[in-house]
Order: sequence, then C-alpha cells, then structure tokens
Amino acid sequence: MVAAYGEIGWSAGSSSRNGPASRSPYTEEEEAKTKRGRHVPIEPTLRPLLEAMHREARGVGLIAGCELVADRATRRAFAPTGRVGAYCLDRCHEHGLIVRNIGDTIALCPPLVITESEIDELFDRLERALDDTLLWVEREGLRG
Repeated sequence: MVAAYGEIGWSAGSSSRNGPASRSPYTEEEEAKTKRGRHVPIEPTLRPLLEAMHREARGVGLIAGCELVADRATRRAFAPTGRVGAYCLDRCHEHGLIVRNIGDTIALCPPLVITESEIDELFDRLERALDDTLLWVEREGLRG
C-alpha cells in the first residue's frame, strides 16, 4: 500500500523521491563508509558453515537462505516441514539474531549498512543457533 502525504504522513512505501522516507539519515562520509559493507556477500561465508553441518546454503549479495535438511546427500526434508525451521528461528532469536523462517529455510537479510565486523557477529550467532538446532534434531531423532 502506498500512502500519500497528509493525515498519516509519508510512509516507507511512498513513491515520492522528496519525502522523508527517501532521505538518508547519514552524512555523505558515513554513507560512503557503509556502502562498503553493502557489497560484502554473505553466502560464501555461509556455505562452508552449513556444509560442515549437513545443510544447504544459497544466496546473492547480502540476502541468503540456509535450508535445513534431514539428509544432505538426498536433500530429504524434515517431516513435518517447518518444525525444525521454527525451532532454529527460536534459537536465533535467543542468540540475538533477527531472521525469519520459511518452512525449514532460515532467511537472512541483514541491513544494507551492516559492517564486516557485524557480519562476523551475525555468523557467530547463527553458528550457535545452528549448533543448538543440530543437537535438538539428534536428540529428537528427527533425521529419520
């Protein structure tokens, strides 16, 4: 929904290039510094982490998803679909990482202004959440 200026003000969905939603909160110098982080792809770092834990990874630039599978060789999904993803989502939140799950895929979409050190922190938190999830999967016998 696109809102117009008036009673409710400008929204992030506004089509106007002149509204408050289109203005950067950063100075030009700060903007230049943060742009470097925008081009740091997270998928190459994500792939080795997940392959070591029998999971799948895919992504482009800063957007990535890690698919949690019962059997990496056959790509067999967990049954019922979504249970392991929901558990991992809760573990991510416990470790202070804001992500979302789509079934058994954990979607990562960090802010465009993320720095390289913050990306490292993202992966540290994700790794802890994935380790917790893997222990739970093994304990519950969900690999089948």
